[in-house]
Amino acid sequence: SDSSLACRQTSEMTVDWDLLAKIPEDTNVFSQKTNPWFKTMNVRRLLDREEKTIIYLVFSEHLIDGSPKNAISAVTAMPWPK
Repeated sequence: SDSSLACRQTSEMTVDWDLLAKIPEDTNVFSQKTNPWFKTMNVRRLLDREEKTIIYLVFSEHLIDGSPKNAISAVTAMPWPK
């Protein structure tokens, strides 16, 4: 099956990048079996500290027609108008 993921900044974001420096740049934040036999859906969070961007990747561990099904979404911490 296909998966999708969408992340948006909808208000002011306060990100403590010093605190985030203490966690790995690549972290599995969600995993759930979607099929009782072999399929698992995963969501990974990747941090691009230089660009101040949080990236989320959703993927299945099962190959379909030679390619994994996946989706990506990125949120850059931007100044918010007051």
